[in-house]
Amino acid sequence: MDVKLTSVKELTERYKVSRQIVYRRMKHLGLEFIRGKDGKSLVDKLILHQLDSLDSHIKRHGEMKSYVPISPVEVDSSNPDGTRDLAVSSNDEIDSVNGSVNNGDRVDLINEVANLRSLLEGLIGVIAMNAQEGLPGRKRPSDVLSIQDSLYKAVERSYLLSGEQVKQILQRRSLPSGDSFAAYGFCLIKKGWSGKQRLWKVEKINENLDSRKTTSATTTTYQQSLQSKSMATTT
Repeated sequence: MDVKLTSVKELTERYKVSRQIVYRRMKHLGLEFIRGKDGKSLVDKLILHQLDSLDSHIKRHGEMKSYVPISPVEVDSSNPDGTRDLAVSSNDEIDSVNGSVNNGDRVDLINEVANLRSLLEGLIGVIAMNAQEGLPGRKRPSDVLSIQDSLYKAVERSYLLSGEQVKQILQRRSLPSGDSFAAYGFCLIKKGWSGKQRLWKVEKINENLDSRKTTSATTTTYQQSLQSKSMATTT
């Protein structure tokens, strides 16, 4: 039985493309034409199936780079024309395979991998930072000003602190003797007792200096006023 073969001219009419495009598609599929007795280039049913599948893919996706060629298989002699057939039942199944690996999906996959890599690098950086902060003698940036922050809160909220609280804030085992002492830009002043605990008031040293300057200036002005009145009475 003669095997039905299709010529290049018939292929151009079938797909409505030029001869050059037919040759290009054959090259992409890695297929070769069958030479007829008259030297014409022909294709059998197997090649025609692959060309049909590629044409369907191109119409759906607009390109053929992402197309995966079909693997042919031999069939038994029960095939009416005795030719080879495909291990795929329809072009829709073929295209579903090719569609899963099209260029758009590849670009999305590349972007996703890049995002995962950036996320992984960020996590590694955080882990490394936490490991360094956990080393003995190393304080976190938020803990560097913990002493000043605690003293400032005591000033703002007018807290009276116990001796134990002051030692914990200043990280000291004992406190200086006397009614007051300076530390970290603050002045700590004894302010009575709470049970057996000595209480301390915290003030900012700059505010104390400004207050003293204001008091001194007021006293000087008052004295100058008294002197002026005394001179006026004498005259």
